[in-house]
Amino acid sequence: AANITLTGGDGGGGAFIGNSNSQTVVGGGTISVAATGGNLVMHTSADGTQRSAIRSIGGAHRSISLSATGNIDAAGGRLDTAGNLTTNSGLNTTFGLTTAGSLLATATGSITNTQTVTVTGAGSLNMTSGGPIVINADLTTANGLITLDAATSLTNNATISNGGGT
Repeated sequence: AANITLTGGDGGGGAFIGNSNSQTVVGGGTISVAATGGNLVMHTSADGTQRSAIRSIGGAHRSISLSATGNIDAAGGRLDTAGNLTTNSGLNTTFGLTTAGSLLATATGSITNTQTVTVTGAGSLNMTSGGPIVINADLTTANGLITLDAATSLTNNATISNGGGT
């Protein structure tokens, strides 16, 4: 797809890929979303109360892979997986509310987070940017390795914690 846009709906509805919080049995699996000719954008609802979401947390195998030749803008979204979260953007990546078993983010331009990014368990958090990395909300792991590799600058406006690990 050239551009992919997910927008949360007012009053509890929303754009959603994966399994919802209201399912009695939580599913998992591999979710791959690719904007092969443009941007991948996740918006909140017009009233600002609902996030669009991509979620894979149950089952034996679970992962999310996002790619775009342009920007990945998940500032208005929620990315949630108990497994691996991999992003690769041809321009910039912006994270909204994010929880993953491990995170590997690569961007030709900048990487920014507007909401908390959490890696659970002993998973690693790795961000590699061809431009700056800007941390605007907490960035944490439960005891995993954190690697922030910015080609130009690293700006930290929040807490970066690996839970006491190395």
